[in-house]
Amino acid sequence: MDKFCDGGFNGLDVVDLGVKRYIITGGPGSGKSTLLDALAGEGFPCFREVSREIIREQQSIGGNLLPWGNLHAFARECYRRMQQQICDSSGFPFAFFDRGIPDVAACLNCAGLPVPQKLREGLKWYDTTVFICPPWQEIYVNDPQRPESFEHSVRLYHHLVLEYTKQGARLVNLPRGSVAGRAEVVLRELKWMENKQDYSHWLLQ
Repeated sequence: MDKFCDGGFNGLDVVDLGVKRYIITGGPGSGKSTLLDALAGEGFPCFREVSREIIREQQSIGGNLLPWGNLHAFARECYRRMQQQICDSSGFPFAFFDRGIPDVAACLNCAGLPVPQKLREGLKWYDTTVFICPPWQEIYVNDPQRPESFEHSVRLYHHLVLEYTKQGARLVNLPRGSVAGRAEVVLRELKWMENKQDYSHWLLQ
């Protein structure tokens, strides 16, 4: 048995595969979370980045479940929480995710650590259309949950492109620009700008 998944969340056996789950990914500090916040503000079902959530929790208790502390254990917890997000999205016809399971594989690979097979197959729970934000030095800032350098963000971006491509994703580049402009790219790509009536009743109020 894959020890990475021992004691983890096993609810994916009952996941609704009819849900369109769209990942928005990119290196740290590339604007993806800001875009997710904007989509959530418009009422779209969105699931926030679990990695920053874990880092904040660990920092508040002086824990070591951190990417610069115990990356393997951190990745395992990210995987568990991402599985939970997938299950929690089953009540919607579609949802956006701030990172997905393939991100965990890319993170481990970027650090030169072994990647469990279940992470290599993570895209199967999501739509193959994946939106990716390129590195953007002009907006990159460090904060308590993001102490890494911009150069690290660039390296991780390239690993993300490689991992998602290997898993069969169709990557859609989100150009550097306004949040509204990026959101329009997403909605036009999904043809929702022209067919708002098809999904408007699902928006969260």
